[in-house]
Amino acid sequence: MTEFRDLFFSRALAAWVLLLLPLLLLCLFQAFYKNRRVINTLFSKELQDQLIVCSSTRLFWLKTVAFTVAFLLITIALMGPKGHPTYQAGEGEEEEAAAKAPHDIYVLLDDSLSMTVEDMPGGTSRLQFALETIDDFIERLGGENIALTLFTSRDLSLVPPTTNYLYMRLMLSQVKPNQAGKGTRIVAALNNLFTHLMKRPPLLRKTVLLFSDGEEPEKNLPHTLPEEGALIEHSIELVAVGLGSAKGAPIPNFVWHGAPVVSSLDASLLKNLAKYSGGEYVDSLETPLATAKALLDRVVEEPPTLKEKIEMRYTAPLHKQQRPVQELSYESYDQIPLFFALFLLAFYLFYPERGKGRGRI
Repeated sequence: MTEFRDLFFSRALAAWVLLLLPLLLLCLFQAFYKNRRVINTLFSKELQDQLIVCSSTRLFWLKTVAFTVAFLLITIALMGPKGHPTYQAGEGEEEEAAAKAPHDIYVLLDDSLSMTVEDMPGGTSRLQFALETIDDFIERLGGENIALTLFTSRDLSLVPPTTNYLYMRLMLSQVKPNQAGKGTRIVAALNNLFTHLMKRPPLLRKTVLLFSDGEEPEKNLPHTLPEEGALIEHSIELVAVGLGSAKGAPIPNFVWHGAPVVSSLDASLLKNLAKYSGGEYVDSLETPLATAKALLDRVVEEPPTLKEKIEMRYTAPLHKQQRPVQELSYESYDQIPLFFALFLLAFYLFYPERGKGRGRI
């Protein structure tokens, strides 16, 4: 079922039609009470009670309410209510997706408290910058599966591999700091994910996007990870994205022994992780969009260095393709208010305005 927060109006300016409603209601009231005055002038009260048919005040008010609601519903229909956003493949994109080699992308996002430090370009926090980068990255995918796992001292899998990019983006919007717990264990989280991916089909290309500031108090050594040869054997690659500045800044709302704690980017650990696993380290750029595009070129467009490593593992050669940018498509709901409006208008126009009995004036 479509949630109300998903609804919007594509022609919101049509709401100006509502300015006509008071004028129409004024005309209805004037016509009714003018007719009532004429009856009171021509007939005495006794004669009015003896009339076979006469005007009904109660029915007039009921039909006026029906007319008002119908007018409001017609206005809503004119405003073009839409909702239930979905991604639609453009012409030829379905065939293109079917021809591509399968590719799973796993986003491993550092959710620790240090990611709330606001030392990214524009004064945004590291976590917010990462979330916007991932969102821009997902918006430009074209058929790849993508998954989301948060980690602090433990792992929290939020989204399994899926092509439902809208659901993935909605889940991103709900991410909060320390959602997976407290602390930071980068190597342990990466090791857990690698262990899981090595159980997947070896011919399936698997890319891990690690977003972190590289700070880990335990300073676990990368040699606990599977070796590069084992990762290549299972078509696994790592791209580590460093977040934060070398200068750093205090962690908001956090003190240790009465003093603020300064957090900064520790790129050395991320670089060692990438080097040991045969992956690559990438610095964040000036904007989330620029960072996302750089990751797309690195991860999705399949550079020759990576192709040489895994091309032999696919039954068909991989070809570099232009990635289509998928756009959201919305369902139109103007027929729903229009249906009820027509029903109310039929009642207003065709239901008799006069009836028998006393007290109908």
